[in-house]
Amino acid sequence: MKRENIWLGISLIMLLVVMITFGFNKKYLSNQSAAVYTGSNGEIIHGPFPDMDLPDKAQGQGAINALGNKLAEVAAWYDKDEEEFKNLLKRDKDLWVDKKGRLLYHDSKILTPENLTFTLVPTSTPPLVPPYPIDQTFKLHSKPGSTKTIYLDFDGYSMSGTAWNQSFTNGQPLQLAPYDLDGDSTTFSSDEKSTIQMAWQRVAEDYAPFDIDVTTELTNESILTRSSTSDNQYGIRAAITLTPFTGGLPVWRMLAVLIR
Repeated sequence: MKRENIWLGISLIMLLVVMITFGFNKKYLSNQSAAVYTGSNGEIIHGPFPDMDLPDKAQGQGAINALGNKLAEVAAWYDKDEEEFKNLLKRDKDLWVDKKGRLLYHDSKILTPENLTFTLVPTSTPPLVPPYPIDQTFKLHSKPGSTKTIYLDFDGYSMSGTAWNQSFTNGQPLQLAPYDLDGDSTTFSSDEKSTIQMAWQRVAEDYAPFDIDVTTELTNESILTRSSTSDNQYGIRAAITLTPFTGGLPVWRMLAVLIR
């Protein structure tokens, strides 16, 4: 069961990262809002995100109502016109607005344990054969040197200051447990490392057409953080964890934390 779970998890990782990374195609607007403006060389620059404090996260028409007179400005910040942004919120039931007005995906299909089906694997399953030397498991890179990064985080993460915290933990930090198959979260067995390598291999294959480094190694947090609009090096963290942060039974969850 455990091996099948991780393949289901990797499929969901790819879906979630694709939605967040490429879900909003660039269609730049004319200078109609303080959220987006034209630079001295004609480049499109995002200004500060509109400041707001909503009572709670919302979706669909509720999100449209909650944004109120800020809706056009938020839409422009995401490179959408107002009508297109409204239609997107109405059409996509997994698209939410958090308490600060930012978009996040809360996929109901993976957050409900009843929606998941698993296949039992006999305990006599032969050991996995890793595609790379086992000591390279946490040094894998698909495109070293790329300025865009997808970091697959298997070793646990203390998450704070994100939309997930605002929506699910009342702003408090959330400790995400490491990926673990054998009940010992302090070390990674050979089987676990082999599975991690195969997971990385599948995600890297999907992103091969793009100039994006899919990696299991985080050399520095700065490669994920975009400090300003002129910072061309940034990325996304996908944390693979069993931590049940939304209630219900613990299942493999993927958190894609985008720091723009």
